[in-house]
This record gives sequence, C-alpha cells and structure tokens, in this order.
Amino acid sequence: MKTPALKLSVQLAALVGGLCLAGSAFATEGGSGPYPNGANSWMEGALPPPGNYVLPYVGYYTADRFNGENGRELIPNFNVKVSSATLRLTKIWDQRFFGATVGSQLIQPFLNVDVHAAGAHDKRFGAANLMITPVILGVRKGDFFLAGGLDVYLPTGTYDRHRLANPSTHYWTLTPDLGVTYRSQNGLEASAKLMYDVNLKNDATGYASGDAFHADYRVAYSVTPALALGVEGYTYVQVSEDKLNGVTVGPDGFKGRVYGIGPAVTYMVGGKMPVMASWKHEFGARNRPEGDVFWLRTVAPF
Repeated sequence: MKTPALKLSVQLAALVGGLCLAGSAFATEGGSGPYPNGANSWMEGALPPPGNYVLPYVGYYTADRFNGENGRELIPNFNVKVSSATLRLTKIWDQRFFGATVGSQLIQPFLNVDVHAAGAHDKRFGAANLMITPVILGVRKGDFFLAGGLDVYLPTGTYDRHRLANPSTHYWTLTPDLGVTYRSQNGLEASAKLMYDVNLKNDATGYASGDAFHADYRVAYSVTPALALGVEGYTYVQVSEDKLNGVTVGPDGFKGRVYGIGPAVTYMVGGKMPVMASWKHEFGARNRPEGDVFWLRTVAPF
C-alpha cells in the first residue's frame, strides 16, 4: 500500500471532506482536509463588538481532474461536485483579557457530495466535521488588526470508510491560526488568514494525513461606502508525508499543494450587513483535485 494508485482505495472514501466550514481543501487522505480553502478572508484580523453573530455560508466546488505529484492527471474519469451549507456561530464576550477582545465560535457544515472516479460513482448528503474555537483573542493598533486562536475539528459527521463520498474526514485536526487585517481610512483593505493543520490518524483506516500550511488572502477597495471590489485567493502546501499504518505513502509522501485566485465583491445591505461573493480558480495542484469554487456568505448579529 505504498503507491499513490493503491492509496486511492483508502483515499477515495474521504475524497470530498474539504468543502466545509462554511470551498475545498483537497489534500491529505482522499485528497481532502477539514478546512475549505478560500472560505474566509474578509476582515479576518478584526473581531466585532461584544455580542452574538451568525455567519451563514453557501459554497459550491467542482473539479474534473485529480493531479498526481507531477501535475499530470492521476485518476481517470474523475469528477467531483460538492454543494455546502454552513452555519457559523460566534460569541464576542464583554470581558477582555489583558486588553484583548475575547471570542468563541462553533461551525457546522452540511455537504452534498457527488463523486465519479475511475468508473465508480457515489453521492451522499450529510454533516461534515464540527469545528470549535474555544478562545479567540483580538487586538487593534490604529488601522491594523490581529486575531488568533486554536481551531479544533472533531471527528464527527457522516462517514463510512467503505463509501466513495464522505462529508466528514473522520479524524481530529488541530489548527492554530492568525488573522491579519489592514484597513485604511480611504477604503483599502488587505487581509490574510494563516493556518497550520496538525492532522491526527484516522482510526477507521489507519491513515495519518500530513501536516499542512495554508493561507487565505484578500485585497479590496471600497469604490462606494456600500460596495467593495477586490481579489481573493489561497495557498495550500502540505509539509509532511502521509502515512498508512506508520509507512510513508508513495515516493513523495503524497504531499499536496494547490493555489487559487479570483474576483470578489462585498456589498453592505442597509449599510450594516455585508454580503460577500467570490469565485476562485485553482492551479498548480499536486496530489489533489484542481477546480473552481464559489462562495456566498454574510454576517449578522442576533
């Protein structure tokens, strides 16, 4: 079970777990990870005032190729379509910690997955991994904002190791993250969210996905008080090897990487509620799918 071709018998059972938490994060086991690349970039370093907030997400990912380590097509007749609906709840507390704003959040995605690969087909709807961030700390210095925490992805959700389509990855992931935002008085915004995934072993398959660094970013300008136009993108690079029962998979550890970039628009409804839409095209994929992702999301107090 050391070659990428043989690995796919294990991998494909979790192929689409990445379009969740609100895109797609395909790499590691089944070419997927728990975080959806490109899902979060707007004002990522800035926490809102104390209160309760709901952030609904709708996403759609499609890809018709799965690249190998050399960038060539690895899986014949490959196609995946994933629709997602995600509920993100955020609490900003009244208390402060050494001057920092304190928050917590919970994210639950639901996925509809349709996969074709090497003559096989599977379609499934269900819950993806539940994610919690017990503590988020945020600070501001003039036009600069920083926010960070530890995201914990639980091995919950819909999963069957014998199935081709699985909404959940079925393993724990610990992700320290840092959001950075610069927002000028003339309407320029530059934001990034930096993350590092530590993936634990999938007890159902004996597969341990490698750790990965990934980042979402955004540069936008407010052309009117209500309308901002810009560019959003992401980078995903797996930094350690995948292992099956303690043995490195393939000659390169099946380490994945991918990049995505595309246009983004933000509109302030009623001057208060932002609605964000973006489309990103992927390129440079290795050991993972290469496709396109669309996101529509908003945020509102409740």
